[in-house]
Amino acid sequence: MTATNGKDSIKAIETSYNGYLFRSRLEARWAVFLDALGVPYEYEPQGFDMDGLHYLPDFKLPVQKLWLEIKPPGGFHGEDVRKVLEFGKNQTILAIEGNPWPWEYLAWLPCYPLVFPFPTAQWANCPQCHLANIVLLDRDSERTRSVLGKWPEFKGSKHLFSRLCRCELGMNWFGPDDRVIESLLGDAYRAARSARFEHGQKPGR
Repeated sequence: MTATNGKDSIKAIETSYNGYLFRSRLEARWAVFLDALGVPYEYEPQGFDMDGLHYLPDFKLPVQKLWLEIKPPGGFHGEDVRKVLEFGKNQTILAIEGNPWPWEYLAWLPCYPLVFPFPTAQWANCPQCHLANIVLLDRDSERTRSVLGKWPEFKGSKHLFSRLCRCELGMNWFGPDDRVIESLLGDAYRAARSARFEHGQKPGR
């Protein structure tokens, strides 16, 4: 992953963690986040040739059958978006911009036929078992507010996958308020945010 601002390219700092050499600290922090939640992942396990368009996704979550692409805030544009959209025709991929912390990332899911804006997805806490899951916001919900302003309750949400929480509730999910911070999801956010990679240090878990 190369950090960009739309005009200039800035090479991110490669970071070693959990046996992988990540292309950026941001990717490594998301790896810490996944580890803290107990979600198995593979980093850049394989590349794809999509009719001449070459693409190497960042994370594969084999249990959830989900791919993740990580970028810094505002990092998706041009060919990056094109690759995710093309890959999303045959695979489930979640594109994430930003840091693993409440209110600091935007996640969107390519869907076909293409509808803009894309449905957004967020990590949330189940109000029954209090475990984490990715929730796909209902198209009728105020999904733009869910990432740009104070998060509403996840009314009408659907599970994107259910390997963490299996309650299959048709009720509100918790947004990233105090109830999330004092939860397993909150522990994962804190582990990712507090991770230190300098001088060979290993992030605490």
